[in-house]
Amino acid sequence: MALATHWHSDKTAGLEYYRQQGIRTYTTTQTDVFSEKNGHKRAEFLMAGDTVFQIGQYTFETYYPGEGHTADNIVVWFGQEKILYAGCLVKGAEAETLGYLGDANVMEYANT
Repeated sequence: MALATHWHSDKTAGLEYYRQQGIRTYTTTQTDVFSEKNGHKRAEFLMAGDTVFQIGQYTFETYYPGEGHTADNIVVWFGQEKILYAGCLVKGAEAETLGYLGDANVMEYANT
């Protein structure tokens, strides 16, 4: 499966390719609205809210923490491995900037 964590093309550009390869593509309904509005590729399957996936022996969950890098950014928690994938939302301690903020909610970023 492929999961786009927000609507920017660095997360959505490959969705159509993956679908053509028989790979199930997912994103949130909120991301789908932004993707359609901005002419970006769209996922085949939509999640209305936080979702838990069970694939074989692996479980992971998606969570919407609030607005930050974009209004629709989600994170993915792999509990067994204790790994949080947060894409463009979280930066390393050595990062000097938050990166691209053109679609960000800078007032809520820290709270998120």
